[in-house]
This record gives sequence, C-alpha cells and structure tokens, in this order.
Amino acid sequence: MSKPLKNLKKDIKKCSKHLNSDKGLTVKKTFDVTTSFYGHGKENKPYMTIGAKGDFKISVLKLVLIIIGVISAVSLVLLGIKGLISKCRSKKYRDRDDQLDDELWV
Repeated sequence: MSKPLKNLKKDIKKCSKHLNSDKGLTVKKTFDVTTSFYGHGKENKPYMTIGAKGDFKISVLKLVLIIIGVISAVSLVLLGIKGLISKCRSKKYRDRDDQLDDELWV
C-alpha cells in the first residue's frame, strides 16, 4: 500500500474511535413506558398491558452528523419535487402557447 493510503486509513480509524468514545459529549436518556387498554367501566382489570424500559446513549457529534444527513436528504427530495413541478408547469404553458400560436396562424 502507498503511504498516503495508510495515513488515510489511520485517520479514519482515529475518527471512528473518537465517534464511538464515551469521553466526549453524549446524550443519555432512560425511559420507562407502560400502556394499558381497559374496557368501558373496567378500570381495575385491563385487557392488555404493554411496557417498555430502556436507555440509550449517543455522542453529540454523531447526533449532529445524523441531523445534517437527514436535512440534506430531505432538501434533495424537496428540490427534486420542485424541479419536477416546474418542469410540468413549463410543459403545460408551452403546450398552451403552441395552441395559441396555431390558432393565430389559422
């Protein structure tokens, strides 16, 4: 392998270790959710109870990268839709102008 490629590989490993480390800023959240379904007038005996407990921890840098990626993807989709709409509108007006030109020549 060439030397620049080895250095690039080392830099990528360092960045991935930094992203996955617990030493930096992290967002930690613990949650406990319980939902029960009751029949009308049966508050003492639920039909079904669903519960979930857990916690998660994510690095602030990862969170920022995820948010930037999501915003970029949404903006690309919106730009694509905007371009498609403008293309359809211009075709509609072009067709209407062609019809008006044909009527004037007749």
